[in-house]
Amino acid sequence: MPTNVNSDLHDSSSVFDKDEEFLEYLRRTAYELRSVKATLSLFAETSSNLDDQQQATIKDLVTVVGYASEGLLSKSMVGQKTHHKNRQYTLVYLSASEVIDGKKAEYRQIKFNLSGINNSQFDFIKINPEDLNFLISSIIDRSVKASGNKGEILLLVYSNQNYVWVTVTDHGEKISQEEVDNTDLAFDNDSFFSRIHEILRQNNGKVSISSSDKETSVTLGFPIVQSPSWMVDNITLNYGDIVVVLSDDTSVHNEWDTCFKEEKRISLEHVTSVEKAVAFINSKNKESVFFIADFDLVNKESNALQVLLKTMIPWQTVFMVSNHSDQSVLEFANKIGVWVLPKQLISKITYRIVDTKREVVAPVKIDLVVIDNDKSFADNLTRHLRKKHPSAAIQTYYDPHEFLKVLPRYPKDVKIVIDNDLGANITGLEISKQLSAADYKNIYLVTGSNFAQGEVPDYITLVPKGSMDSKGTLDKLP
Repeated sequence: MPTNVNSDLHDSSSVFDKDEEFLEYLRRTAYELRSVKATLSLFAETSSNLDDQQQATIKDLVTVVGYASEGLLSKSMVGQKTHHKNRQYTLVYLSASEVIDGKKAEYRQIKFNLSGINNSQFDFIKINPEDLNFLISSIIDRSVKASGNKGEILLLVYSNQNYVWVTVTDHGEKISQEEVDNTDLAFDNDSFFSRIHEILRQNNGKVSISSSDKETSVTLGFPIVQSPSWMVDNITLNYGDIVVVLSDDTSVHNEWDTCFKEEKRISLEHVTSVEKAVAFINSKNKESVFFIADFDLVNKESNALQVLLKTMIPWQTVFMVSNHSDQSVLEFANKIGVWVLPKQLISKITYRIVDTKREVVAPVKIDLVVIDNDKSFADNLTRHLRKKHPSAAIQTYYDPHEFLKVLPRYPKDVKIVIDNDLGANITGLEISKQLSAADYKNIYLVTGSNFAQGEVPDYITLVPKGSMDSKGTLDKLP
């Protein structure tokens, strides 16, 4: 992800030490290599002018790039401050895919084949991702050994109502019935077997083995969990919608072109920068915009969040991410109310288009909104306003993102009192200008700073901190 993401999610004034900066560089490089891999794969699949040798060369490059990207990502996560020790929402299909990327370079004589059925690519379990990767990796290693480091190994991910299963199948030496009946004997490393069963026990998992003269399969199963609210596995669009795709990665645009190929009921607009996305969306009827944004823009000073803040579009938004297990990004997306889609699953996403108009967000009967990240000050200001206007319905927000998430519910005549210093990556003045552009007229900017003449537009009423009754600026409240 770009280096500015952490400053967006946390404190923009924080400074990484050299070790963290280096780890961040490794992560960013890993994501860029994933994009290169995706581009090469798409080129190999769609080009009709390549001979067999050229196809093979490109596939070899895809394997090497995949191994390099996952290796870098693995190394970069060593020092990352995450909740990796805890059980997380984990996509089994993507975990298997990432393990295979590493194994392809490790076992060049083996052909790996991964498939998912019953929409299992979007099925979640709760597990430590490192534990799941260890299980899949170790079973693949056993299969490679049984196959004599040659042939083909198949991985199948599927699910039913209760479990997500991953089956690893090889065509190597048959396992005896005694070993099948007693899984302790199926693995020749006691410490490994001890760990695998500890992981299974902690996560209510299951393991089974079947073996014949033709093939041997090891199957892992874990209880399926309801998808988190931030995950999107299908998209509902309205007839005439404009789907705006923001990314500086050509392969991402190509995949969405493929997804909506020959679809005439909507239009698709590709943009490569935040500035272009903002300009385009602000020039359209925002109710008809569906926004799909790459959260991992490379070497940019701003990201997809800036588009949402600067356009005030309704929250029909999907963030595409490279790392589906980055909890900081997932929690942030959930906080501001947008969906998340791992880039690796773009080709798996389904959509439907409905002929009805997009449902209008039900308004709320609120007379005044207070927005200030200083809870003490915000609460005192709210008490002051309630005392002064006891009949007014007042809502207080300590986070501008929480307010923006529900903005479409508020009528255009609501009075909005917003602090200029919000401790976020946008100021109250910037939000106020966008509110005005979205036809919100009653805007009061609370500030302890002095602005230059003409810096604050006339449609914004300045309210100096410490003088909340200054010039009766709030007297027009009902």
